[in-house]
Amino acid sequence: MRQKSIQSAKRFEKYSRIFKNRFYFLIGGMLVLITLVGVELFKLQIKNADHYTTLADENRLRLMAVAPPRGAIYDRDGHAIAANQPVYQLEIVPALIDDMEKTLADLKPLIEISQPALRQVRQKLKELPPSRSIVLKRKLSDSELALFSIDQHLFPGVEITAQLGRHYPDGKLFAHAVGYIGRIDKKDLRSIDRKEYRASQYIGKVGIEGYYEKLLRGESGIRTIEINSQGRIIRVIDEEGTMPGNDLMLTLDYDLQRAADQGLGDYRGAAVALDPRNGEILALVSKPSYNPNWFFQGSEDFDYERLLQDPGLLLFNRAVKGQYPPGSTIKPIIALAGLEHRTISADSYLYAGPYYITPNFTRRFYDWRKEGHGLVNLHTSIVQSCDVFFYDLAYRTGIDRLSPMLKQFGLGRLSGVDLSGEASGLAPSRRWKKEYYRHNWLPEETVITGVGQGYTLTTPLQLALATALIANRGQAIRPHLLKAVRAGVNQPWKKREARVSAPDLDIQERHWSIIGDAMRDTVHSPNGTAYNIGRDAPYIMAGKTGTAQVVSRKQGEKRHLDREQEVEESQRDHALFVVYAPADSPSIAVAVIVENVGSGSRYAAPIARQILDVYFADRQADDKALTDI
Repeated sequence: MRQKSIQSAKRFEKYSRIFKNRFYFLIGGMLVLITLVGVELFKLQIKNADHYTTLADENRLRLMAVAPPRGAIYDRDGHAIAANQPVYQLEIVPALIDDMEKTLADLKPLIEISQPALRQVRQKLKELPPSRSIVLKRKLSDSELALFSIDQHLFPGVEITAQLGRHYPDGKLFAHAVGYIGRIDKKDLRSIDRKEYRASQYIGKVGIEGYYEKLLRGESGIRTIEINSQGRIIRVIDEEGTMPGNDLMLTLDYDLQRAADQGLGDYRGAAVALDPRNGEILALVSKPSYNPNWFFQGSEDFDYERLLQDPGLLLFNRAVKGQYPPGSTIKPIIALAGLEHRTISADSYLYAGPYYITPNFTRRFYDWRKEGHGLVNLHTSIVQSCDVFFYDLAYRTGIDRLSPMLKQFGLGRLSGVDLSGEASGLAPSRRWKKEYYRHNWLPEETVITGVGQGYTLTTPLQLALATALIANRGQAIRPHLLKAVRAGVNQPWKKREARVSAPDLDIQERHWSIIGDAMRDTVHSPNGTAYNIGRDAPYIMAGKTGTAQVVSRKQGEKRHLDREQEVEESQRDHALFVVYAPADSPSIAVAVIVENVGSGSRYAAPIARQILDVYFADRQADDKALTDI
């Protein structure tokens, strides 16, 4: 019995020792683990606290580049031409989307997304970093906003954002002058500072929007936002650095712009009106036109390539890029060249038959009047637009004297207008033909230069400028569209003067009077070619009609304006008219060209009259308002 008790005691002691060893081992292990955890907690919470706080903030906070509000554009009276309005757009952040194609497919029942838009998104997925948001659809409808808001939690990485979108209230009316903004493309990326556009997807392309992009765009800022695990914005923490773009006031007059647009109607052509005293462009219209809102609001569905191929050349700014033979509108300039170089005097007479033949040549150059004009002088030749008289005058004056005179009036050189892509036109010379065609200048080419045909080309803007120079008797001006700039809505407008680099024209005062009197009688004399618009005018104007050939006529082929409609449209003459008013104290000069319609007096002159009527009606209203005060 005793033996059993001793054995039991030894067994108990053995197990008790084993238990104590295991207990101490367990306690030691726990102490080691607690020590390790404590060390790690020390590292996390004390030693490396700043580091891990930063990492946590990076998961919670995000820095976003913020596009600045673009400056607005107004006409001279404060009418908004280009403004900003809130739009809701659908954006995606590729880095937060696991399956892009599935996400796009799931969005289709909620949001109508066009195939062109999908192609643009897939292209940007290749070009942009995954963290950069991409606009999937711009300008969501109310129903699309409501549907997506209900299921938004199902689409991590897809967000509705509110943006200021560009809006052109008058659509096509100011399109060719103001231009439009469009998406930044590869061509733009080669020329811009990417840092300045880190928050912008759009840039001014043409017109005022493109020319004054730096003034309008503003400066991007940085916004700090808090996001949740799905990448959705919870709140805005901070925003700094954003500077809105400058507002621009243009020289354009809304009423005159609308009058020019309505006057041209469905014709192809252009009209330009400017102030001869300072070069301010009052109206600049090119038809047909386009809606600049297409490039922003309708960018997803808009087929730019189809627009480029439109036969009406909707995007082509005929006012500054269209190059046309000036026809008889340059006869006053040809006359000034003859007077200045004493090729002719105001008292010189010439018998103008139905055609002209240069000395030592047998080719006939026909007058527009099939029976000729009879005995004429310089005055009646301008009033009745006698071609034969100017054939002879040009031949005797010579191209070496005519070409420099045309250039003095702005033909064949850039005007310096604040629009990109201006065409220079052409004032031909011996040297030009030798360099371009490698042939000598011919006498008959001088003859047709005298009536604005042959190689001579001009833009409607250049014709308006040349007319303004006649109106102000050679005082140099620079046509321009920008009138004033302001840094914000509450800031004052600061006027911007156009710098003039050309000298005044050195022409005798009496010669200006001779030409001015003839251009006045062109409109107000019963024998004048533009008498149809001058007979009942309540103001005195001075103008010149022009009809420019589109295709050359064969030797012996006569020109009959009364049979113009029998000719195929594409081969019909262009109609032109230039005018300034009031004749004794000019404050407006206008140039109009209508393509492929025929006579300038029949088609272009009435459009100019419409513009002038509106101009003087507005002036009378302003004068009356001042009187009533």
